Amino acid sequence: MNNNYVSKATKLANNAASSLGLVIEEVEWVKESGTYILRIIADKEAGLFDIEDCTKLSELISDMLDKEDFIKEEYMLEVSSAGAEKVLKSKEDIINNINNYVHIDFNRPINILKDIRIHDIEGTLINVLEDSLELNVNLKGRMKKIIIENSNIKLIRKAIKF
Repeated sequence: MNNNYVSKATKLANNAASSLGLVIEEVEWVKESGTYILRIIADKEAGLFDIEDCTKLSELISDMLDKEDFIKEEYMLEVSSAGAEKVLKSKEDIINNINNYVHIDFNRPINILKDIRIHDIEGTLINVLEDSLELNVNLKGRMKKIIIENSNIKLIRKAIKF
């Protein structure tokens, strides 16, 4: 039954999100501490997903769910953002984050300077190639372009630049 809820809620959420310039990342139906929760994770196509976006989306989805009334159980609607350090799961996610600051964990350490081996790095994603990514990174106060092979990327996520 929960797959039917997720399927219908996903369609409603996608319609609501697209009307606001937002995208739905995930929809799930869970039971936590005896309470059913329809959890919807959203993001903005371009720019920062803020509390106003979240409020507008939540109200719109809530109205649509009330109108459709397909969920029989008592439940809570939870709408939130994917987060400031969202993991980039697909090539499309990565391409959509060109010019954004990212964090990359490696499968194998790489040599970045003469005797310095690193297991991860943060920098601005500047290009997505067929088999690698290009980043601008700050190395000891100097900006340097580095190329990271896709096969050596364990994880890539958005990062906050301090």
